Amino acid sequence: DSVFTFIDDVLTELANLFPSKYIHIGGDEADKTRWIACPKCQKRVKDEGLKNEKELQSYFIKRVEKIVISKGKKMIGWDEILEGGLAPEATVMSWRGIEGGIAAARQGHDVIMTPTSYCYFDYCQGESGYEPTSIGGYLPLKKVYSYEPLPKELSSAEQKHILGAQANIWTEYIPIPSHVEYMAIPRMLALSEVVWSPQKSRNWSDFRKRLDNQFKRLDVMKVNYAKGSTKVDISTFFDKKVKTLKLKLETELSSPVIRYTLNGNDPKNDSPQYTGPVDITKNCYVKAAVFVDGKIHGDIAERTIVYHHAIGKKIEYHKPYSYRFTGGGDEAVVDGIRATSDLHDGNWQGYLGNDMELIIDLGKEQPIHSINSTFLQNADAWVFFPEQVTYSLSSDKKRFHSIHEVLNDVKQKTDKPLIKMFTDIFPGTSARYIKVEAKNVGICPDWHEGKGEKCWMFVDEISVF
Repeated sequence: DSVFTFIDDVLTELANLFPSKYIHIGGDEADKTRWIACPKCQKRVKDEGLKNEKELQSYFIKRVEKIVISKGKKMIGWDEILEGGLAPEATVMSWRGIEGGIAAARQGHDVIMTPTSYCYFDYCQGESGYEPTSIGGYLPLKKVYSYEPLPKELSSAEQKHILGAQANIWTEYIPIPSHVEYMAIPRMLALSEVVWSPQKSRNWSDFRKRLDNQFKRLDVMKVNYAKGSTKVDISTFFDKKVKTLKLKLETELSSPVIRYTLNGNDPKNDSPQYTGPVDITKNCYVKAAVFVDGKIHGDIAERTIVYHHAIGKKIEYHKPYSYRFTGGGDEAVVDGIRATSDLHDGNWQGYLGNDMELIIDLGKEQPIHSINSTFLQNADAWVFFPEQVTYSLSSDKKRFHSIHEVLNDVKQKTDKPLIKMFTDIFPGTSARYIKVEAKNVGICPDWHEGKGEKCWMFVDEISVF
């Protein structure tokens, strides 16, 4: 109990020093290995009738909250304080993704959203070779701007518990104030607009244009801000008017010189300069880079584009994919772009615990020779290949035939991310509608750290030939 006497003394001093109504007590990353071996901890577990070390942590946090409340303050803690049971009046700061925030809001607790993937400004924001030292990770300005702090899983009443979002800059690798400025700005401008304006009024292109005026102000203020990532984003869209697949190249810079090739060769100073969407009519390997003074600045971006019958065709989803990994929308699985083994590359569609079922409408009946679907496995990220993928064909969307099942033959326990195409051949067959079903493993296997928890299934391009 002397531990709680000490904490009471510290919190008494803090409460007198700081006028804010909140005190953040931390509570994250508590390694419970020592608690298991400690006789005093185990005695406390037994004396209090606790089930395990998670409940011991909850017991500790609840006692700390009573001390905080006795000082006329409210307690905030990182989302680990959910483990073993949440303190009665605690506000939760959700950093390990958004799940902690969702769980707390559903229990009627206030929440501050600060997931690492959108709000950790100590992450790198451009190509590593052109950026100052950082802890790692990759969080460009555009991704910060794309964040929506109100999880769709919550009802409107539950969403009222989301107080807002917070950016974090941890300074292990940031030794001077100007480096802090570089990491914070302009990303904090993007997050400010995210949390201070409704989603329907946010527009990345408009925000990027307005940034140029902000940069002028920052120059006058002599702020050491980041100019923007030179990484080229490669994307496609289907122009329905002319029925053509278009290639689009973008960066965070306002007026970049982007040069590209479609044959897999590195772009050079005499390669075509990107001035607008480019027609794509066959398979190609795109490479693109920003040029400054006639030389490549930053890394070369590259993507495989596969041209097939389903590109731009209508898709009917019978089971929803997660809004957290949309791949860019309904057309992500027929946009022609092959995803990489990086699960955050923006092209993967994710299914959390549920199966995939969709129908592709080719618009008219035509010969079908083969179909393949691309899936990702990354056990460390709780992503596994489907148990099987089933293809079936139809002329009227009522009666399906030529049902082919492709089973997974790759073990779940793999050391590195893997990409697998589930392919089947349909000789002498024609159809208008193609049904694609993928059976999710559902939960993480017994050997996995997430044993029994929902796992992900990631799908990319569904190619029809």
